[in-house]
Amino acid sequence: MKICEVNSGLIPIPADGAGAVEKIILSLSTELGKLGHEVYIVDVATKLQFVSPAKIEFRRSANIPLPNKGMAHLIKGIYFMFTASYMVWKLIREDKVDVIHIHNQFSGFLITVLNNLFWKKPLVFTTHNQEIFDKGLKRTISSWPERFILRHAQIVVCVSPTVQKLLVSTLGIDEQKLVQIYSGVEVGMTNTKMKVENEQNIKIITVARIVPRKNQLTVIEAAKEVIKRFPTAKFQFIGPVDDDAYSEQLKKLTADYGLENSVLFSGEVSNAELEAAYADADLFVLTSTNENQGLVILEAMARSVPVICSPIGAFVDMVSREEGAAIVVDDKSKLAEAIIELMLNPAQRKNQVSLATNLVRKLSWDNIAKEYEALFRKLSLKSS
Repeated sequence: MKICEVNSGLIPIPADGAGAVEKIILSLSTELGKLGHEVYIVDVATKLQFVSPAKIEFRRSANIPLPNKGMAHLIKGIYFMFTASYMVWKLIREDKVDVIHIHNQFSGFLITVLNNLFWKKPLVFTTHNQEIFDKGLKRTISSWPERFILRHAQIVVCVSPTVQKLLVSTLGIDEQKLVQIYSGVEVGMTNTKMKVENEQNIKIITVARIVPRKNQLTVIEAAKEVIKRFPTAKFQFIGPVDDDAYSEQLKKLTADYGLENSVLFSGEVSNAELEAAYADADLFVLTSTNENQGLVILEAMARSVPVICSPIGAFVDMVSREEGAAIVVDDKSKLAEAIIELMLNPAQRKNQVSLATNLVRKLSWDNIAKEYEALFRKLSLKSS
């Protein structure tokens, strides 16, 4: 098959630092290439040194040097919407497209319109945007292009059962066009070193954008209690700041609790720095109030870092596939208790890491790519 993958146009592939969707597209495309398919990735130019994996060809447009915030973010998205549509059209004219796979409302909107009117290719949309379910007129207007795509794509891939249910119950999307496929995780990066060699070096990390729905406030509330038991414990928050006011609120609370020497805000980091943080971590905590999947949970598990997470549907969907692979807690007091108990119990940590390894194998990219392959093949045969 000839598969066209379309990036967002905001962060190029490969992504060094933030860019979960970009990493998803590259990992999926790499595995599809290994399965013998030709993959064409529509993207923007990158300055990173990068050798394209076998069977993958990039078609890149100029990358406008604007930040991914506010009006600049919108301008970049609209620019890429037109250039991406042109590049997809060229690929179709070259007979290099059996299936179009889009991941973003900006790049995908015009492609969906043109495909429905003229191209008539099987079009699959994987929805990664959890904010599509937020209420309010402003959010409804800003997500209108995605709502259009959801209704006009032949197939919508949901990255968790919770997303699948919400698309039907809140947006009225036709259940017949919805398919649930998790985003996968790279295997082979497992760090088998058992952490917490002594109570003086405990390190707890959270990897998430600094935005209210990631709920880092709860982690800081728990940190105050944890540090009473482990005075030298360190908490590290890794991720770009999407909400300046919320970032200041987190820093103020940290100062109010006198935790400036125990809590580190690292911002966006490179992939190498992120790997170093995982290698040094004893525990991964994510207390989001809203997620489509929570891929970083799998990434922590793939590196043998025990996980504690909030009980939102997408997390519970995933971790319950391997009961005990993560600890699920629903408030700051229970979070602090769970951290302390886990740090004092090496046998529990070892068992949790073992169960998580089983989950990682099930959701590895080579397995997930086969699910996409079956979906694409079915659509391609149906359209021929």
